[in-house]
Amino acid sequence: KLKNLESNSKLDIDWLKSEQEVPDYLETSDQVLIAWLFYCKQIYSSSLIADSDENNSIQKLLNVLSHALELNPKCELIWLIYLKAYMSQTNAFKDYHEICLLCMDNLITYDLVWFMLNTCPNEYLNLIIERYEKFLLNLNTEKQLNEFEQYECDSLNVTIEKVSFYLFELIIFN
Repeated sequence: KLKNLESNSKLDIDWLKSEQEVPDYLETSDQVLIAWLFYCKQIYSSSLIADSDENNSIQKLLNVLSHALELNPKCELIWLIYLKAYMSQTNAFKDYHEICLLCMDNLITYDLVWFMLNTCPNEYLNLIIERYEKFLLNLNTEKQLNEFEQYECDSLNVTIEKVSFYLFELIIFN
């Protein structure tokens, strides 16, 4: 849909940069997310062709993704792409743990945490583990658990069992 709109010159991606109202042709938040990802792809591809410097292209991609995260800091997919793109930079491992902690300040989901645990340098793993453990110990509502799992569940009596499982899983990993 976005490619068709772009080829017909009906897609104006500048609205992404300017935090204005979402255009009529994007009806849902999923479509807005897809528009951000489409814009990221366009920026990355065009800067690779123009510069042929991959590190510069990744910087431009990270700038677009950071704008997307400013508007929607609770979007797991954008955080995952941001973390993966950040790791692609030269010398990214020096401060990658700080980006992981920033992510955990905004959003903690099961997939995000395990991605960070598997990609963070070993000397900083304890920081991620401590933050994750503290988060799990403070989980006390089904709504928080559903946000963490990125899943809607109807049952109300499984919070303690699930949290216990996640804590056990973390202990085994540690």
